[in-house]
Amino acid sequence: MARTVIVLLAGALAVGPGPASARDPSLAEAEATQLLEEGRFLESLAAFEELTAEANPVPWRAKGYVRMGGILALFLDKNDEAEGMLRKAIALDPRGPIGADAYFRLGMILHEQGRYAEAAEAFEAFLAIDATSVNGPTAEFLLGQCRRLAERFPTPPPPPPVSNEVRLTDDRVRVAIAKDEPSLTLGCAGPWSCEASARQRRDLDPSTLTVRAEGLGMRVGPWSSDSDDLTFSPLGPQPLDVNGMRIPGTLRVVATRGRLMAINVVELEDYVRGVVPKEMPPSWPPRALEAQAVIARTYAVYHKLRRRDYPFDLLSTISSQVYGGATWDPRADSAVARTRGRILLYQCQPALTLFHASSGGHTESLERVWGSALPYLVAKEDPYSPPQEWTLTLTTEEVARSLSSCGENAQGLKRIEFVDKGPSGRFARVRIVRSHGEALVRSDRFRGCLGPGTMKSTRVRVWTKGGTMVLEGTGFGHGVGLSQWGARGMAERGASMEEILAFYYPGTTLGRLVTGRG
Repeated sequence: MARTVIVLLAGALAVGPGPASARDPSLAEAEATQLLEEGRFLESLAAFEELTAEANPVPWRAKGYVRMGGILALFLDKNDEAEGMLRKAIALDPRGPIGADAYFRLGMILHEQGRYAEAAEAFEAFLAIDATSVNGPTAEFLLGQCRRLAERFPTPPPPPPVSNEVRLTDDRVRVAIAKDEPSLTLGCAGPWSCEASARQRRDLDPSTLTVRAEGLGMRVGPWSSDSDDLTFSPLGPQPLDVNGMRIPGTLRVVATRGRLMAINVVELEDYVRGVVPKEMPPSWPPRALEAQAVIARTYAVYHKLRRRDYPFDLLSTISSQVYGGATWDPRADSAVARTRGRILLYQCQPALTLFHASSGGHTESLERVWGSALPYLVAKEDPYSPPQEWTLTLTTEEVARSLSSCGENAQGLKRIEFVDKGPSGRFARVRIVRSHGEALVRSDRFRGCLGPGTMKSTRVRVWTKGGTMVLEGTGFGHGVGLSQWGARGMAERGASMEEILAFYYPGTTLGRLVTGRG
């Protein structure tokens, strides 16, 4: 089987300014950072990996390794791999500020693992370089603590006992339903309130108001507030309305640099009720809906536990899970109720329950899409998903314009090469060949540049026709984790919710959430 497909494009096309070599590393870092802030940590990880792999100056490569180490530790629980990345950064910048940052992060990871003597060495190295920075007092405190603990516990403590329960002290999630908006239209059919703090609350009659950023605060309808952080709450059974979207729970509005972000703070089960009918047709078999409810709940908990230091846990779009607020459906509600509190675990922790529309007959591994492996997100044949065939024809101008729009250099574009075809039939990389250089990008990024609804998957056959690129593909989505059409197929054949989840997430187990502080 050919592992590279070369697509010749008609002539060289100059599109936009820019060098003929790799992307500007500062722009690449900014994009990767933005992805991380939005909660798209897998794409961010892959973007930082590309940054370190390119022929960039040493400081950029070192910074990339530091950021990769942080993502691997916080979002994927891969402390050993994170340690390796941080040590690469230290080797590149042993006495500089990036190396100091790496030493501090390394100390935090080693401290968490109970490797106190090694953590003390890392904090000592950090303080020798950057003791006066904002992390200096923390490093000083932890250094003393690690020295004391190293004497008491010369070896790491044993792992915690095995449990199929995950405890949450707060079962609410924070969903960003609007970002970077100049204004918001808020309302409630019943009484509601606006408060900046416990002592600054204004009760409102049933009404509709426009909120805008104003100076350092906000204007709410006819009155002004000097606060840049307001919370709106219903005072009765009528839900809030935000830009025409009815939401359960409360709404936090944050003003930053003249723009607004709206964050719905909602109980977890109500959030899942708002996700399931948006992600899967409620008319589908009940067992498929139950599987969707479990993975939607698990996905939310996974991100909630890892994004405490961010303003929100999830987006309301396909970048996280599609969330429709209080537009509920009784069939989806029943599935949510039947699985209440059930989540999927791997080694006693919530699993990363990625899913997609259709595998087209074969799922893909996490590693081949985003560069990091998890044992329960592997490629396997999927006889339950229909082919979902599609065809896409693209001109040279369309390809170049799409690449340029997402920051890739398409100047002098000559041809596209799909490379590294894997067992699932998906290509892992796309080579962009230009008149004066070339670049290798992830196929998932290439698909994102074209538009995920345009190029439905990377499981494609490719050829040229009259100077255009023709793609014939199967499936819809990245192919990792549960295939929603496959879940439907299994349910129609009599599979249970447990059997569906076991097929798409091998090695995981069902667990239960326990909420409250008790």
